[in-house]
Amino acid sequence: MSEIDDERQKRMDERFDRDKERLDKHDEKIDKLTELSTQMGEILKNQEKQLDGHEKRINDMEVKPAHKWELIVNAGLQWLVVTVLAAVVYFK
Repeated sequence: MSEIDDERQKRMDERFDRDKERLDKHDEKIDKLTELSTQMGEILKNQEKQLDGHEKRINDMEVKPAHKWELIVNAGLQWLVVTVLAAVVYFK
């Protein structure tokens, strides 16, 4: 009976060793996944910052022509007023 018990114990020890080895491999993989997850979080933060910067630059570029157009219209109106005033003074 002791020999049978020793054999069972030996098989159980082998199984435990295999299971421990597999668990160690899984732990390594989990550690790598955790590290990759952290890196992906940093990458996403950087991407968000870049995206915000791009959105601001695009918005500035979209506003610039409208601002120039406003300057042209204002200059035209000013010249119109000056012309009308000059005509009134000249023809008075």
